[in-house]
Amino acid sequence: MDSFNIFGDPSENIWEAHSDSDDDLETNGFHKITLDEIKKKISVDYEISTIHKYSSALDNIASFIKSQAFIYNEASNYCKYRLNCLMFPCILLSSLCTVFSGISGKYKYGTFYIAIINALISFLLAIVNYLKLDACSEAHHITSNNYSKLKIILEFSSGEVLLFENPLLQLDGIKRQIEIWDIAYGPTQKEGERQLFVQKMYSDNERITSKLVSSLQDKIADLKKKIVEIREINRFPIPKDIINMYPIIFNINIFSFIKTIDDYRTNSIMKLKNYRNELRFIKSKEKSLKDNKRIKELYNEKMDTMNEIKILNSTSNLIDMMFQQEIKNILLFKKYFYMFYIQKFINICCCNKSTYFLPNEYKNPYDCGHYDKVLKKSLLRKILNH
Repeated sequence: MDSFNIFGDPSENIWEAHSDSDDDLETNGFHKITLDEIKKKISVDYEISTIHKYSSALDNIASFIKSQAFIYNEASNYCKYRLNCLMFPCILLSSLCTVFSGISGKYKYGTFYIAIINALISFLLAIVNYLKLDACSEAHHITSNNYSKLKIILEFSSGEVLLFENPLLQLDGIKRQIEIWDIAYGPTQKEGERQLFVQKMYSDNERITSKLVSSLQDKIADLKKKIVEIREINRFPIPKDIINMYPIIFNINIFSFIKTIDDYRTNSIMKLKNYRNELRFIKSKEKSLKDNKRIKELYNEKMDTMNEIKILNSTSNLIDMMFQQEIKNILLFKKYFYMFYIQKFINICCCNKSTYFLPNEYKNPYDCGHYDKVLKKSLLRKILNH
C-alpha cells in the first residue's frame, strides 16, 4: 500500500493518526498519544522549579522597566543635544559681542552689527525657553534614573529568589529531603513515620510557596505605585524622533507578547503530539520508501519543535535579545550611516529591498535568535505570525 495514501484521505487517515478521541486510542496496533500525555512528558523533561518560575516572572517585569529606563534616557540625551545645538552658538556669539563691543565704535556699522548679534542671541534663547528643552531633558533624566532604580530592585529580587530561597522549592527539593530523612532515620523508622514526614514536606512546600507569592505580590503592588508616581511627575512627552528610532522598544506590550509566546508554546505542544502520533502510525504498518522519507522529516520537525519549546521557557531572554538588536542597529547606523544611505539610494533605483551594503551585524530585531532553516523564519517571526 502506498504510504502517503494514509495521509491523502482527510476523513480517515489524518483523523486516525491525530485524533484525541478516547475511542481511537488504540488503532492499527499503535497507541495514540493524547495532549495530556505529551504535556506530562514535557513537564517532566522541561519542568522548571517554583523558584525559577517566579524568578523568571521578575525578570520579565525587569525587562519592561529596563526598556522604559532606556527610552527616557535616550529622550533626555536627545533633548540635551538639541539644547546644546542652540546654547553653544549663544555662548559663542555672546563672547564675540563682548570682545567686539570695545572696538565697534571704530567702524561705521559696528554698533549695528553688535545689535544684530544680540538680537540673534535673544532669538535663540527665546526658542530654548519656548521649547523648554532644559526642563524636558532634566525631567526625562530623572525619570530614567527612577526606572533604573526599580530595575536594580527587581534584578536583586530575582537573584534573591533564585539563589537564597528555601531549597524545598527546588525542582527535586521534596525528594532530596525525603532521601536525607531515609538515610538518617530509615533503619529505625516506625510504621507511618515516613508517610507523616512526606505529608509535612508537601505541606511546608505549599506554605513556603504561598509566603513567596504573597511577598512578590506586595513587591509588585509597591512597584505599581512607584511607576504611577514616576509617570505623574514627568508630564513631558517622548520626542517623536526617539519613538521612530526605537519603535519596538517603545510600542511593544511586553505582557501581551508573553501571552503570545505562551499561546505559541501551547500550539507547539499540539504539533509535537501530532508528529509523534504520525510517527507511531507509520511505524505500526509496512513502510515504503516514502514512509521512510516521511519518518526522517517528522523526526527533524519533532526535534526542532522540542528545541523551540525549550527556548520558550526563557521568555525574558527572547525579549532582551530583540531589544539589544534594535539598539545595536541604531549604533551601526550612527557608525556606518553612509552605507545605509548608499543602500537606500540603490534600493530606490532598483525597486528592491536588498541589504548588500549594510553591516553583517545589522538585522531586523525580529530576525535574531533561533532560526528555522526549513521555513526560513526566526522563532520570533513565527511567534508574531502565529
